[in-house]
Amino acid sequence: MRRTYAAETWGATSEDLLKAAERGARIAVDLRKAEGLDNDAIRTRIVVGFRQRFDAIDCGEFQLESIMAAVQRGVDSALG
Repeated sequence: MRRTYAAETWGATSEDLLKAAERGARIAVDLRKAEGLDNDAIRTRIVVGFRQRFDAIDCGEFQLESIMAAVQRGVDSALG
């Protein structure tokens, strides 16, 4: 993600946005665990949900894949 695009659009650097995506995924996992979902259902629901939200932004394929990798890291770290 171009640093200037991220800074102009969201007021943050691309690194900040990737950290936020990872953190958001970890929080989402905790919320789903509290609902009693199993790990596979949690993983699917979060990854699909984030993908749908970011597909709507149209930020480019490379940026989208970078964000989704951060989301996946967050999910993996929270699920253990």
